[in-house]
Amino acid sequence: MEKEVLISQGQGRLHFSEACEALERVNVRFVTLIGWVPKYIPEKLVDLIGRIFDKSSLSQRLKLRVPVNVPSDKIIFCLWPEFYYYLLVLLSKCGLLPLETATSMGWKYWGAYSKKYLYGKNIFHVRSGAGQGGAINAAKKQGIKIIVDHSIAHPLEIDEILSKEYEKFNMSFDLNPRSEFWQMVINDCTQADYLLVNSKFVAETFQKWGYNKEKIRIVYLGVREDFIGLKQNWDINGTINLLFTGSFSIRKGAHILIDAMEILNQLSYPIVLHVIGYYDELAFIKKHYKIPNNIRFYGNILQDDLKNFFFSSDIYVFPSLAEGSARSVMEAMAAGLPVITTENCGSPIQNEKTGLIVPVKNSLALANSIERLIKDHELRKRIGQGAVEQISRHYKWSNYACNINAVYNDILKNVKI
Repeated sequence: MEKEVLISQGQGRLHFSEACEALERVNVRFVTLIGWVPKYIPEKLVDLIGRIFDKSSLSQRLKLRVPVNVPSDKIIFCLWPEFYYYLLVLLSKCGLLPLETATSMGWKYWGAYSKKYLYGKNIFHVRSGAGQGGAINAAKKQGIKIIVDHSIAHPLEIDEILSKEYEKFNMSFDLNPRSEFWQMVINDCTQADYLLVNSKFVAETFQKWGYNKEKIRIVYLGVREDFIGLKQNWDINGTINLLFTGSFSIRKGAHILIDAMEILNQLSYPIVLHVIGYYDELAFIKKHYKIPNNIRFYGNILQDDLKNFFFSSDIYVFPSLAEGSARSVMEAMAAGLPVITTENCGSPIQNEKTGLIVPVKNSLALANSIERLIKDHELRKRIGQGAVEQISRHYKWSNYACNINAVYNDILKNVKI
């Protein structure tokens, strides 16, 4: 049976642009639904609109939604669902609608809007949360197989790990599994014929909370090939440069990393931590922690500029409390940086061979592992080279495309014509 796939990425971007690019290279027949991408509106005006919704550099973000080298007839831009969603968000900012209600209504409309594109398809590959509004039900009525793509730990697992951490900082917890939006996500996962997850860690969290393991398929995301092997020298000369990329937040272990830096500072190491990415939660963290002067924040930067940091840094640190499978970690591995992270990061690290795994919420263990790498040149080199080999063999986007295509083929084997 010939594959005819509808890929619905929902609000935002996530990994679907790169996924579509990879699937195009292996000649999968698909159509993808993406959000609005302005063609005729000046970038400055788009960026101004972005500031209203706390979305910096919005024009550049929107451009990244468009898959490269994918024919235009395979891409459907969904203006009205996005317009409706942000209208609701604006109403919530004005105090006229609870944000949770606005978010849920917006995502449901995306699902309702996507129903008309199901005709003639035999696979509906949909991001979790974007299948409500009747989309999954409509697909079932048409005999279409449903793959729900979910890229973070089970919501109940996230709640168990994170809710008390956010209480410590008197911060609102936006990942409450009992909220309307996260109930929509769980419903999508429950109603799916197959659940596609991006790591063994995510699969295990779903099994822990009672999900049928026979429905789960694990496919790790890919890494850009131009990141592979950027680092060729593992010497440390003078200042020790640590690197963190991603949102500097409680979920990703920002407070654990600050503690570890304080421990290392007491040992008088000439060390600097470079933080690349958004740091919206920093104001809350500062109320409880003094931020060491040797932590430098750069904000979000272009992926091409990130290469320079991978090349010049000595050790990559990512003490996350809960992920799906952090692409930032896999990018650092691809570059050849020795990585220190946690099991909850979800990345395919072989402990002591392609990275170092430390316990979650343990700043002392993190500091000890950093110190161990500082002192051991051969360990840095061996782990860095091992990571490059692992990623280059198994975790490029071409690997992802082949693995997803195999999942599609396996699913269609069981479809009665």
